[in-house]
Amino acid sequence: MIINPFLLLGGNASEAIDFYCEALDLKCVFKNTYGNTPLEVSQKQRNWIVHSELSHNNKPFLMLADVEKKKIGDNVHLSINYDNLEYMKSSFNKLSQGGKVTMPIAKQFWNAYFGTLIDRYGFHWTFNYQLRDDEQ
Repeated sequence: MIINPFLLLGGNASEAIDFYCEALDLKCVFKNTYGNTPLEVSQKQRNWIVHSELSHNNKPFLMLADVEKKKIGDNVHLSINYDNLEYMKSSFNKLSQGGKVTMPIAKQFWNAYFGTLIDRYGFHWTFNYQLRDDEQ
């Protein structure tokens, strides 16, 4: 499993991606907008970033997205990408004890299982298991 910081911005993630790529010598390996998803969003949000991934030396480094109404403290999440769905579900259930599940693990439109929680210490976590071709 790999853990990466996930920075949540309020409409300027594209600008931040360019900034971090230049400042930290990163490469944007994936960037998608809300307008390219089945999610219903306002016209203003259609060009917002729903998900992006930045890498360094071909290794995942940082993720960014735009979201509504985030405050300082809620704008950094720790994201774990798993290669075993059952292990992810077990970890999710254990980490959520004493905390709050904010999005139960469920299959998502990007062909992954995904869920979010806030642990008992107030840290935000995202869990992702990308389906392999033979699982879709």
